[in-house]
Amino acid sequence: MDALRLMTFNVQCLPLIAGVLDGSISIPGALVGLFPGTDDDAIDRATAICADLLAIAPDERPQVIALNEAFNEDARGIFLDQLKPTWPNIVEAVYEADLEEDAGLMVFSSLPFHTLPDGSTHRAQFYSDDGGDDSWASKAAVLVQVGLPAEVTTLVFTHLQAAYDSDDQYRDVRARQLEELLKLIDRGVGDDRDQWRNVVVAGDLNIRGDAGSASDEWYETFTGAGEFGQRFADSWIQQRPPGVQENLDPGLSHRDRATQGEQRLDYVCCLKRRDGEAIVAHQMRLGHRTVSDHYALEALIQFEADRCQPCRAVNLDELSPMAGAPVAGQPVGSLAWHVDVTIPADDGRFWLWLPRPGTFSFFAATDLTYQVFAATDLSHPLELFSTLKAGEVPASVQVAVQEFRGQLDPDGGTFVHRQPMLICVRSASGDPVRHRPFMVFEHRGDTPQTALALPPHFDLDLPFPLNEYLGADDQVWLRVKPRATLMGTTRSESIVLTQGQADAARMTQYDRALTALADWYGSGELSFSFDATDDDEFYVTVKRDDPSQIRQVIRWNTPVCYLRLDKGMQVHVDDETGKDWPGADEPELDLSIDGTHLTHVTWDDADTGEDWPGFTDAIRNAVVARGWTSHRWGCARAWR
Repeated sequence: MDALRLMTFNVQCLPLIAGVLDGSISIPGALVGLFPGTDDDAIDRATAICADLLAIAPDERPQVIALNEAFNEDARGIFLDQLKPTWPNIVEAVYEADLEEDAGLMVFSSLPFHTLPDGSTHRAQFYSDDGGDDSWASKAAVLVQVGLPAEVTTLVFTHLQAAYDSDDQYRDVRARQLEELLKLIDRGVGDDRDQWRNVVVAGDLNIRGDAGSASDEWYETFTGAGEFGQRFADSWIQQRPPGVQENLDPGLSHRDRATQGEQRLDYVCCLKRRDGEAIVAHQMRLGHRTVSDHYALEALIQFEADRCQPCRAVNLDELSPMAGAPVAGQPVGSLAWHVDVTIPADDGRFWLWLPRPGTFSFFAATDLTYQVFAATDLSHPLELFSTLKAGEVPASVQVAVQEFRGQLDPDGGTFVHRQPMLICVRSASGDPVRHRPFMVFEHRGDTPQTALALPPHFDLDLPFPLNEYLGADDQVWLRVKPRATLMGTTRSESIVLTQGQADAARMTQYDRALTALADWYGSGELSFSFDATDDDEFYVTVKRDDPSQIRQVIRWNTPVCYLRLDKGMQVHVDDETGKDWPGADEPELDLSIDGTHLTHVTWDDADTGEDWPGFTDAIRNAVVARGWTSHRWGCARAWR
């Protein structure tokens, strides 16, 4: 059975009463907005959200999307018109009383809904308890059943009571709402243990699951004696590497528009394993960061298997190297590991944990593909640093590729990061695979081919072993790739080597053809400056005077900095008060990069509590128009 791609997304399309209560909509404005098609802000937001969702590559699209806070009728109409052709099976609204707002829940699915015993395709549980502004809505959970990844998979979507004044506010209400949610599952699934194993709960739970919370509500909910936490696990916790007791990626899913502070409020929860095979989240990510005050949370749901989640990843340090292991009396060099990959389920995942930063190259079987993530960011894969040909692998570890010749892609990928890394491996076709080779090479800098990639703005400890040689001539090779900038600006950069005052070393610069350009010798600090241009790659070697000298540190200083468009960038209106508040404020922005004008952006109606709509897209379009394809772009001096 195929995996299920699931998304929960709080879209912040609020009813007009919410805007009146928080002061962002005037009473006259609210009265005008009562007429269909007149709430421009909701229309713009819903249109932008639909464009974002429809832009997802077809093979990456979630089959089921649950929207929270889809209250606004103009927005609801746009969601129905634009999303229905792709996700035709829909729960349009969940109502309880005519005098209340609906629950704000909508469900869109490309998979047909199963018919429930009562003949319907969905079932709702309206919560008996709510508080504060949430009392205006029919707070609820909605249950549907689909045919992936199990033949009968039960999905429950909800939006729990919000906290307004403190993290703990209304926690008792949220606890009671979760108790009622379990009753909904009981009615939909009954006592069938097999069916309980195939239940997923998702939505904005309004329980802070980040380290910045002043409350212990998360611990009480998921690790306490309550029935919900006894049954369900927070799937984001299972995205931690093995043995790690904190969220290296905090999973922040909500941005407070007034303070720009972020919290983790959105969840996907699967049943805690007891007996038998259960479904779990093989992979999760956050995205669509610019169109709401929440980010979309996505999960790939499939039956559990060995190594299918980051928490079950193969720990590289628990494997013995296949080649390059230290031998007494022999030089120390780069290392190679063989990882045996089995993925028993369709579109499943296999994870590998590299518990330290560094430079690594990977050779995958021809029917495998993979992504590399910093452990601190599971939503954005790292960019490839370079490639390494199988024939370029040093002789000391060449056996690692020779043994699997014909099975491996001859082009390996090289990646570097300041943080430990997680590798997500999957079948290129999506079909199950068994016992496929995946090779990991850890660069030690013992040859030009296994040079250490030198990250900018980072103190890199050189891996000289104590009283042993590194490679044949006891020197470290480093590879420096000046980063491309949007305007191709030339700038001054430097390489600085720090060592003990009694230690001495020779530092040599080579061009990419390995022709020596210059060298420097001495003790203490050695450095050189250079005028960098885009992709002006070169190498640096450091050769120490004596094998007893260790703790050398090298750093690459560069003025280049980056703006990450994939992480979103916002301009927010805190306060529109003043004598001209009734009119349409029209801010404008001119953006220049390294002294060159990039774009002019305008906003025709800025109001209190709003973000500048389409701001990130306008900048992205201007960047793309200059031929830039990366999700991040750099400048050498400044942007203003």
